[in-house]
Amino acid sequence: MKAPIITVIDREFALQAQIDIYTSFLLNRKWQSVGDWQLVLPASAQGADKLKKGNIILLGADGHRSGYIESTVTDENESGVVLTVSGKTLQGLASQRITLPDNDKFNYGYDNVPKLTSNEINSAPIAAETVLKSYVRRHMTEPDDPKRRFTALETAKDLKRGAKTLWSSRLEALSDVLRDICEYCDIGWEIYADIKRKRLVFDIAEGVDRSYGQSENSRVIFSRSFDNILSSSYTSSFEGYRNLAYAGGAGEGADRTVLKITAEDSEPEDWERREIFLDLGSLGVVETDTAMSLSDEALHKMKEYVRIETLTASIAETKSFEYLEKWDLGDKVTVVNKAAGVRLNTRITEVSERYESGSCGVDVTFGAPKAELGRVIRSIRGTPK
Repeated sequence: MKAPIITVIDREFALQAQIDIYTSFLLNRKWQSVGDWQLVLPASAQGADKLKKGNIILLGADGHRSGYIESTVTDENESGVVLTVSGKTLQGLASQRITLPDNDKFNYGYDNVPKLTSNEINSAPIAAETVLKSYVRRHMTEPDDPKRRFTALETAKDLKRGAKTLWSSRLEALSDVLRDICEYCDIGWEIYADIKRKRLVFDIAEGVDRSYGQSENSRVIFSRSFDNILSSSYTSSFEGYRNLAYAGGAGEGADRTVLKITAEDSEPEDWERREIFLDLGSLGVVETDTAMSLSDEALHKMKEYVRIETLTASIAETKSFEYLEKWDLGDKVTVVNKAAGVRLNTRITEVSERYESGSCGVDVTFGAPKAELGRVIRSIRGTPK
């Protein structure tokens, strides 16, 4: 890998500087949440004076590897003056807004997608992309209060991609809500810079299936046998695993509906049985065309309690598996760890790019990052804050 030129622009997309001399640069990209970055360089380096809070940095011409400046630290010692600049990827803009609730009589003081327009308990589930872009329009691009709007940001056309769901939120960081929806529906999101149009764009990041079992796209297999992994670490944990749920639906006390739900082929028993109670008090038992059933939502919530399989690896750059050319963040690939005896078809959920004096590298997290597991999926009627 070659250390990239870092382009600096202001919020109006006017070019400020192009920096090609620096001590180190680290970029952490995340498929479903907010990434971060850090740049260390001599304060005397050309363009260093343009690294000011609020300016935008770009790697490459497509604007998808980009971020904005949040912090600058100046250190002075006998070797000279060193500047450390850091910030978030453009997804971090979503962390600057919260989900303000609706106060009408149908939405119970919650920010629901879809909005409830009658006394029905739940609306019909809609595509994850529609849910995500509805929240972004409400709180970033087309809010009721114009002072909440990001004037340079727009939402891309809604193609109604992803699994169907419905969502409820109240006074939460918008970035957390978007992350939770994406984890629930196995989809990604991003905010990127459209340089030609001088706009920031929110859109879905689906990723490409490049795993061994498919034939539509070129396959990407990471393995020591192919000399494209320098080192790897595999984690398998049953700590939070649950395989049988008692799902509580509508009603109270002895009149409350409670169903026994499992995703296994047969009901687990003895040591293999791991029980949990799921409070789904707003849901009925029978499936309809306009609402999720109690059993359906219970099976969805059971996805939060699966066995954790996470594999991190330091990637060796090869022409046949070149980063950004052959694979990218969000792609589904096949990873082999012979020592652990596993072969996983899994998502690339995080990519860390490292550029330092004399060395460059890419570290990858496959599967769900351990620090971001176990998100709680709330029913439409949650507990008010």
